[in-house]
Amino acid sequence: MWLLHSCVVVMAILVSTTSAIVSNCGGSSLADMTKCKPPVENVAFGKPVRSSETCGVPEDEEYARWTDDESQGGPIREVETCRSSGRNSHPVTYLTDVDDQNNRTYWQSKTMMRLDEREVTLTMSFGKEYEISYVYVNFNSIRPRAMAIYKSQDNGRSWIPYQYFSADCLHHFNIPPKEAELRVLDNEVLCSEQYSSPLPLTGGSVAFNPTTNGGDELDNKFVRQEWVTATDLKFKLISLNNPVMAEQQMHLSTTSGTKHGRGGNWRRSTPRKVPRNNVSVPSAFYYAVNDIEIGARCKCNGHASRCVKKNDQIKCECQHNTAGDNCEKCRSYYHDRPWQRATAENANPCIICNCNGHSNRCRYSPETFLKNGRNTGSVCHKCRHHTTGNNCQYCKDGFFRSNRNITHPRACRPCKCHRVGSVGTTCNPTTGECLCKTGVTGRRCTRCAKGFRQTRSSVEPCGPSGSQPTSVTSTPTAPPPPPCRNSCKREMLKMTSSKFCSYHFVIKIEVQKRPTPAANQARDNRWVKVVGKVEHIFKRGKSRSVKRSAPIQLMMRRQQWNCICPKIRHNRHYLVMGSYYHGSLGSTPSAVAGQISKQQVYAGSNFVVMTWQDAFKRKLRKFASKAKKAKKMGGCSKKSK
Repeated sequence: MWLLHSCVVVMAILVSTTSAIVSNCGGSSLADMTKCKPPVENVAFGKPVRSSETCGVPEDEEYARWTDDESQGGPIREVETCRSSGRNSHPVTYLTDVDDQNNRTYWQSKTMMRLDEREVTLTMSFGKEYEISYVYVNFNSIRPRAMAIYKSQDNGRSWIPYQYFSADCLHHFNIPPKEAELRVLDNEVLCSEQYSSPLPLTGGSVAFNPTTNGGDELDNKFVRQEWVTATDLKFKLISLNNPVMAEQQMHLSTTSGTKHGRGGNWRRSTPRKVPRNNVSVPSAFYYAVNDIEIGARCKCNGHASRCVKKNDQIKCECQHNTAGDNCEKCRSYYHDRPWQRATAENANPCIICNCNGHSNRCRYSPETFLKNGRNTGSVCHKCRHHTTGNNCQYCKDGFFRSNRNITHPRACRPCKCHRVGSVGTTCNPTTGECLCKTGVTGRRCTRCAKGFRQTRSSVEPCGPSGSQPTSVTSTPTAPPPPPCRNSCKREMLKMTSSKFCSYHFVIKIEVQKRPTPAANQARDNRWVKVVGKVEHIFKRGKSRSVKRSAPIQLMMRRQQWNCICPKIRHNRHYLVMGSYYHGSLGSTPSAVAGQISKQQVYAGSNFVVMTWQDAFKRKLRKFASKAKKAKKMGGCSKKSK
C-alpha cells in the first residue's frame, strides 16, 4: 500500500507541475523550432461518463455497506438506502467531480445476489485523441476480483483490450499473470494480480501505466505511439470479491476471541441492532467507485504545446506550419516535404511550397520528392502569370522567357506568332522564335522569304515567285511561261451548282508518292505525275479508270505544277477538281479524252487542288445530288445557289 500511495502522489505532483508548463517551441525560424510537449493533465476531470447501471435508478434500494471501524472492534456492515437524487444518491457524475476529504462522493451500482451475476461497465469519452500516461481508479467498495480496461481510437466505434486485473488471470482471461516490468512488446496486453485483493474493504485502488516510463519516450516508435493513444476508455467490472473472504483474512491477522475474530458486527445507518443471521439484511454485493483519474497528454504529434476548445471541440493549437485536430497534417501551401512527427532531435516542420510566386495552391508528391533527392516534393496547382511546371518555373505554350527573374509577374512574354504565317502559336521558350510555314520568315513569321511572294492564302501564305532562270545558249530562247496567279483559288467559298457541273471529275485523294516527271513522257518532260489513292468520288464523268480505293496517276502540266497552290505534299489529303485534257500528248501514240491507261488521268486547264477539310464533304454531296437529278432531266442546272 505504501508503494501504491507513493506512486499516486508522484503522479499527482507530475500533473500539478507539468500542467502549468507550456513550452515555447514555435521559434521565429526553422532552425529555432523544437519539439512541442503538452503538459500531462487529468483528462477525466469533468468529462461525462456512461454507466450500464446506477443504484437508486429507477427506484430506491437498500444495501449493506462494509466499513472498517476500529471503535466497533473491526469491520462492520451498515445498512443504507440509495436514492435517485439527494444526499443518498450516487450518480455517475460523481466519478469525475472534485473529490477531497470534505467532499467524499462516489458512484455505486445496483446490488447483486451473486459475485458474478452480471458485468457493469463505465465508459468515458475524451473528445479527441490523448496519449495516456497512467490510469488510477479508487474504489469506495471492495475492489473487483476481475476487471478489464478497454480503449478506443475511433471515438467508441471499436474497442481493444488495454489491461486485465484478476485474482486468477488464467480463469478469467486465459493468460498468465505478468507485471508491467516484464513487458516484451510495446502493445502487449497484460494481466495483473496485484490489485484484486479483497482488502482493504474501502479505499482500495487500481493503477495502470501503458508503458514503463509513463509514455515519455515515443520518438520514432510508431507501435508505442499507437498503444498509448486513445479517444475513449471503458472499465468493465466483471466479478466481485467476497466480503466474507475479506473477513476471514482479517480474522487470521488478529487475536481470536474478539468481535473482530467472530466475523464483525451489523449496523444500520439509522442505529438499530440487527441479528447477524437475519435473512432480511440487504445484499452487500455491489461496485462503488470513488474517483477515476487519467493522466494524459493532448496528442499533437510534437507540433503543439497545448490544446484549446474551439466550437465545443478540443483541438491542438498547432505550430510548425501544421494543421488538423492532432496537428497530423501540413497546413495549406506547406507541402514541400512529407509531414512527420516532431522528435527531440528534429522538429520536422512543414516547409512552404516553391511556386516562384505564381501560385498559392500545391500538393505533396512522393514521386517528385524521390526524384529530387528528398529535397523538395511540392507540385504547384493553377500557376498564374502564364507559367507552368511543378514549381511554375517554365513558361507555358505561347510564351517565352524574358530577361526578368522567373519570380517576376512578367517573366513570361507572349510569342505573338502571326496567325497566318506561323505553324502554331508556340515559339522557342528561350529565344521566342516562331515556327514558320514554308516560304515565311521572321521571328514572328510576318514576311515572305527571298524567292517567295505573298499569295493571300491562309494555307500557303507565301508561294514561289514563278520566275525561271534562263541560260544563254546557241539555240533560240523559248518564250517564258505565263506568270502564276498571285493567290490560291478559294473555289469552295464560291462553289455553285453550275460550277460543280463544269468539272469533269471531283474526287478526294491521298498523295502517296511525291511528283516526278512522267516515265513515259521523259523525253517531253512537259507532264508531272502525282501518285495517290482515290478515297471518295463525288463526280468522275465518263472515265471508268477513276475508282474508289483504287490507285490513281494524276498527270498535270509542268506549268500547272509550278503554280499549283497549295503545294502537294506526301501523305496529305486533297480535293481535286478539273476537266480532262483534250489535245496532243506529244510523243504519246494514243490519247483518249482524258485518259491513256493504268489509271492515268490528264488534267486540263480547268484544274483546282485544295487541302481537304471535313466541312467539304456535306457541301459536295449536296452538289452531287443536284447534278444527278439535273442529269436525268437532260443536263446540269445552271441556277446558282
